[in-house]
Amino acid sequence: MNAEPRLLDGVAFASKVFLAVWLCWGLLGVVGVLLIPAGQGLGVPGLPADPLTPGWHNFMLAGNRADALWYQSIADGGYRSGDASAAFFPLYPFAIFLVSSLPGVSPLMAATVLAQGCYFGALGVLHALTMREFDGDVADRATRYLAVFPTAFFFLAPLTEAPFLLLSLLTFWYVRRGLWWQGALCAGLATLTRSVGLVLVVALLAEALMQQRASRWVLAKRLAASLTPVLALAMYGGYWMSLNGNPMQPLETQSNWQREATWPPVTAWHALESAWNHQSYWLVDLVVVSIVVAAVVVGARILPMSFVLYGLASLLLPLTVSFPDRPLLSMPRFVAVIFPAFWVIAILVGRRRLPDPLVMGVFSGGFVLLGLLSMNSHAIF
Repeated sequence: MNAEPRLLDGVAFASKVFLAVWLCWGLLGVVGVLLIPAGQGLGVPGLPADPLTPGWHNFMLAGNRADALWYQSIADGGYRSGDASAAFFPLYPFAIFLVSSLPGVSPLMAATVLAQGCYFGALGVLHALTMREFDGDVADRATRYLAVFPTAFFFLAPLTEAPFLLLSLLTFWYVRRGLWWQGALCAGLATLTRSVGLVLVVALLAEALMQQRASRWVLAKRLAASLTPVLALAMYGGYWMSLNGNPMQPLETQSNWQREATWPPVTAWHALESAWNHQSYWLVDLVVVSIVVAAVVVGARILPMSFVLYGLASLLLPLTVSFPDRPLLSMPRFVAVIFPAFWVIAILVGRRRLPDPLVMGVFSGGFVLLGLLSMNSHAIF
């Protein structure tokens, strides 16, 4: 009988993958900034976007665009009631604040190191978790596919994608091994990183009900642990209650971004219409998101139920708050963290339903194309 995989078992392969994509992204930044005409940089209150200039500094800074500036601004000056900062959940900017308190460490340096460190850790946990759920071949392929997905460069940028991916993976790693309170802590921290962490509740409740039979007291504790993301969301709302008397500020701030509550099927239909009528970015959004949607749907037949529910909920929640002029705005970035989709693709390749060179070629080509657009301040964010 094979030994139970350990977290450290994924480090060796993850190191190779991380180093490869880190070098490729850094070199792409060096040669890619201003390789195409630059778009309009998006600054934030108190922290304008830096002008794009060629040079070796882009090896580390090519991802410091758009939303990345919000986290550094919050870390440096805190939240403000009069701007849109409430939409950016507190764990990552707080971590930036702590690290940037060290001598000689700027908020940008802290944000970049934290994000890339979390990404390395996430690749390691992904590989170990996949080995536990499937086997080493699936683990190798899934790790490669996630790392070169067309929007995977966001994991190397000073954003919350990498911390959220790491905490989500750790949630499942612990819970699937019966370590519920460790998993619940990670789920709560994931929700304090991004609001979409709330979808972990659905997966954890399913896992609690489907795991091996236990006493009513044990089941009750597992169900209670499953609600940790709700507690985390309430804590963040409580912070805003103390700041300006409005605990709903993080959710209401979505209106400042011109997002509107929409039924997911309506968002999907509008996305199809927009892609047909406008093409360009609307078509890119649809193609990238559709890859993950298809994988999650196929996964309903081959993955454990908790992972299927996590994938479906992770797709549905962002579709309930859409941007009317571009229904899938930012969705290509959001879907990159839905790791069960990459399990499905890896399994299909193993079953010879998809060729590995095709997956790697399409994904890495998209990575380069969308990465070039993003680093030159075009509307991939």
